[in-house]
Amino acid sequence: MLGQTVLWLGSSDIGEDAVYMISEGAPRRVSTGDLERELSTMVNPENAYASIWQEHRHVFYSLTFEDSKVTYVYDVTEDKWHRRASYDANNDLGFWRYSHATFAYNRTMVAAGNALCYVAEDAYTEHDGRAILKMRRGGCLTSNDQPFFIDSAEIVCNNGQHSIGFRTMGGEAVHEQVPDDFNPRIAVRYSWDGSTWSDYEDCYLGKAGDYEWTTTVWHLGFGKFFTMEISTTEPIPFAIENLKVQWSPSAMF
Repeated sequence: MLGQTVLWLGSSDIGEDAVYMISEGAPRRVSTGDLERELSTMVNPENAYASIWQEHRHVFYSLTFEDSKVTYVYDVTEDKWHRRASYDANNDLGFWRYSHATFAYNRTMVAAGNALCYVAEDAYTEHDGRAILKMRRGGCLTSNDQPFFIDSAEIVCNNGQHSIGFRTMGGEAVHEQVPDDFNPRIAVRYSWDGSTWSDYEDCYLGKAGDYEWTTTVWHLGFGKFFTMEISTTEPIPFAIENLKVQWSPSAMF
């Protein structure tokens, strides 16, 4: 509960798990059909736990299933869902380990195991130094169900804007100057069928101040249905603004 907003995991009128919200009115279902299909596969859903907090004028609701090693987060302001994850001691991605959010001392405080932490906008590692994976998987690109070639894809992002990093040291968030020759790297892979993926390809965002740098992937093959995944664990701010695709139709049917 945050103010007049309440969210909860419950069963719908046909008996399936769903997420509901009430905010100064009648309850409504906010989980999507795709999410509810995933909720139906959760192990021990009765052990799920949730948090709700406000950050940068957005209200977030997290729902964690530890036994299934997954956390879903609902952005109430944008009416959108996403996932959050943390690396475990074996360097495997699992559930997001921050929970029980509350506002105190002019900060949003969260618990992580035996640690008491706070949310920091510019922190690019977790409180104990573990990397944070930032990943975006796009939707499906098609050309009227006809095969097409993709010659290149330019990732429009915040190139050259990473002169100051923010990481944790001894549990405290500290600023540090990024070396002048630091050229942050992202990993890109793509799929033409939604199930098999290409190898990861490294791309770069340009050194600090190199705002004209372009991040482009070349010769992506051809097919009917294309999607791309972009990820990085570099300790920098990373914002994807657009994807410019150069494509051409194929004569094959």
